[in-house]
Amino acid sequence: MRCNTGHNTLLKHVACGGNDEKAVLDLIMKNTSSAGSAPEEEQRLDSRSSRVHVEAQIEFFWIRIFVDGAISGLFLYFFTILRSPFFPIPYQILMVLSLLLMTLFYRSINVYEDNQDAVAFLMKLLRAWVSVALTLVALGFLTKTSSIFSRQILVAWILASFSAQFAVNILMVWLVTRFNATSTVKEKAILVGAGELAEDLADRVNGNKWLSTEIVGVLEDDEGIVSRWSMEKAPVLGRMVDLERVIEENNIKCVYITLPLAATALVESFYLKLLPLNVDIKWVPDLSGLMLINPNIKEIGGMAVFSLSETPLVGSRAVAKVVFDWSLAVMALVALSPVMLATAVAIKIMMPGPVFFRQVRHGWNGKEFNVWKFRSMVMPEKENEEFLQATRGDKRVTRLGHFLRKTSIDELPQLFNVITGDMSLVGPRPHPVALNDFYDRKIEAYLARHRIKPGITGLAQISGFRGETDTVEKMRKRVEYDLEYINNWSLALDMKILVKTVFVLFSKEAY
Repeated sequence: MRCNTGHNTLLKHVACGGNDEKAVLDLIMKNTSSAGSAPEEEQRLDSRSSRVHVEAQIEFFWIRIFVDGAISGLFLYFFTILRSPFFPIPYQILMVLSLLLMTLFYRSINVYEDNQDAVAFLMKLLRAWVSVALTLVALGFLTKTSSIFSRQILVAWILASFSAQFAVNILMVWLVTRFNATSTVKEKAILVGAGELAEDLADRVNGNKWLSTEIVGVLEDDEGIVSRWSMEKAPVLGRMVDLERVIEENNIKCVYITLPLAATALVESFYLKLLPLNVDIKWVPDLSGLMLINPNIKEIGGMAVFSLSETPLVGSRAVAKVVFDWSLAVMALVALSPVMLATAVAIKIMMPGPVFFRQVRHGWNGKEFNVWKFRSMVMPEKENEEFLQATRGDKRVTRLGHFLRKTSIDELPQLFNVITGDMSLVGPRPHPVALNDFYDRKIEAYLARHRIKPGITGLAQISGFRGETDTVEKMRKRVEYDLEYINNWSLALDMKILVKTVFVLFSKEAY
């Protein structure tokens, strides 16, 4: 049987369950192109690096964040009592805040990713620890409490904590690798199905330093797929009818079934065959025929639930994004208030009509809201004139309006939309309702971009898809980037997009 293949990799950190309490479960989607009767090829979406996030606690993450948090806390305590006979309350608050921020940034940046060398780990740890330090500095500035703390203590703490975390983590990985390399109790697993999905899974599991599981072979009936199989350490051991014999001869403890959703009847037959053999049975379905939006696996009352489409802004992640947006939006409003005031006065003097432009747009979950901008065009002749997207050389744009649009100053009133909760600093750009209605009929999964708050800037805008979308292809590419953002959202990604936005403000795509 031939498994569907796609553009993206599928699976990361997967291990057998059973007695291996430390198994890591973190699936990554391989492909999300649509199945069945689809639109024309130029109108189809290729969801970029869609990821499935497992919501269950990953034991090794919490072990390592606990160790790193303890290192950070002990160094702060040590350097503080060197200068003082006690540990002051402000430093206690600093310790707690640093632990919370470490958990947030280390997880979003994926510091503890397996299969990475020391240099890659060093760079991720540096990014995460610098993010923690800069956030603490910003909080100190906003609350006007930075003068309470000793700069000598903070500098020594930041440098020593980072160095110790790096050294201890490298030591931990080395010890676990040595233990697994010398262990004589590695559980053997096989794959049923040898498609691209299965090859990715074998590579991830066998290359994971933290796991005591080894995939030793694969079963496949399709000779074409067998000829493309390239995993030397997990060779093709036979056809699927040889399943029971291969399990017995190789002392297999776990079987991964890597067949597509269309093969559910075959999966059931394998399941019934395997039940009497006392092996762990794992189904890793090939979901390449589905367009997935931030998919994940959850547990509800002991029942596994596979979410095919879900907003990433749930629970603590939603709170984190709100705090991030509000704090930066308030700071931006304070810093840019002279520019906004000068712009309002200039519009009032040079352009007859109101200062602000207000338009109904679709937001989070399709909810309508009024987006605010500085007016850059002449007033329409008719009050309810049909919407027309601005184009290059548009005669409706005034001379002042051209400057405002070129520099994106016209977008600054949307900071108030962020404060009211209708928008975010970063997210898919909110399109006018008429534009959404038009492209919803042209592009598959177009409205899925509303599964997260719209933003003043976004991944599409910094990737070259800012400005006019005069063809379906241009809008399709913008939507691809919007879905990529939703599937990979993190505060670190938001910060990266905000920084890159500064460098595209004066791009030739603005008009």
